[in-house]
Amino acid sequence: MEQNDFKELPIEELLNKQKTFKTSLAFFCGILIVMFIVCFLFTLSKGFSAFSLLPFVFFPMLVGFINNLQKIKKEIQIRNSSM
Repeated sequence: MEQNDFKELPIEELLNKQKTFKTSLAFFCGILIVMFIVCFLFTLSKGFSAFSLLPFVFFPMLVGFINNLQKIKKEIQIRNSSM
């Protein structure tokens, strides 16, 4: 989703999206942490496998979540400062 899409949304919807993104980000971080721990333990016990790389495959999604959340926060600040 581009920043231009956020500019077209009303402030109420932006606040709703911010809340949704925060919840999703917290849930995803929790899953990613568990995945890192399980994969680390699996690698220690069974050795290296493709399963060991899964947390690193999902890490770019975390970066995308964070970037979108920052864009939403920035748009909300811009609108609040202009009021």
